[in-house]
Amino acid sequence: MLFHKSHPTPWPLFFFGLLAVGVMAAMGALLYVLLSRGQETRVAEMISEQAAMTQEHLRTSYETTLTTLRTRLNGSGLHSISLAEQTFLSIRVPKEWLDPHIEAVLALERVKREASMDGAIVEQAVTQIVETLMQKTRKTIL
Repeated sequence: MLFHKSHPTPWPLFFFGLLAVGVMAAMGALLYVLLSRGQETRVAEMISEQAAMTQEHLRTSYETTLTTLRTRLNGSGLHSISLAEQTFLSIRVPKEWLDPHIEAVLALERVKREASMDGAIVEQAVTQIVETLMQKTRKTIL
């Protein structure tokens, strides 16, 4: 009876096979933990860099951006609305200047609704909004 031989179960092979699978799973978990810890450190560093931007740096950046906007508005005509809107919505605002900034954005929206005006009038209105905003921010410095 060639086919009815009873072969013994290879218990040592099963034991060492399971041991090898366990070692590979442990190594995979260890590598995952080590690699993800490095990413958490990088994310934490990026967050701390963002938090390190002091209010003074924000104020300086805000004032510089407003000054640049005021000089770019000269001669821009109807394009001044979109230029000012893009600048107002993309700038980081210090907390103490948030209310005047929102007032300026709302004033800009009012001018935008009345955009049927002449280009020079629109440019003058937008320049006036920026000037008023700059004066209000200077008052809070003093």
